[in-house]
Amino acid sequence: MTACPNCTFAEATTYEEAVKKLEATHYDVVILDIMGVRGFDILEVAVRKDLRVAMLTAHALSPEALKRSHALGPGPISPKKKLGEIVPFLEDVLTYEFEPGWKRLFEKAA
Repeated sequence: MTACPNCTFAEATTYEEAVKKLEATHYDVVILDIMGVRGFDILEVAVRKDLRVAMLTAHALSPEALKRSHALGPGPISPKKKLGEIVPFLEDVLTYEFEPGWKRLFEKAA
């Protein structure tokens, strides 16, 4: 990736491959498709390893899916249509805590 020449990336296309990589390596941030192949299960593994997680989705998340992802680990969610802005999004993931934003979101939904 030209936007981050000093970064190392790993990719997994199956649940099994993702878990194997998460168990074997420490990552500064895990980017996952929360509605993809067992996305919530992969999120559980990343949270158990105390990794920062950024979630992407091509679909609108239901209130139940938002609550489930927050309960597992309150990482930020970005729509895939915003992939052109992934670098500043990931910079924010690595810099800020997102708990206050989640609290505001749930207060609005209540």
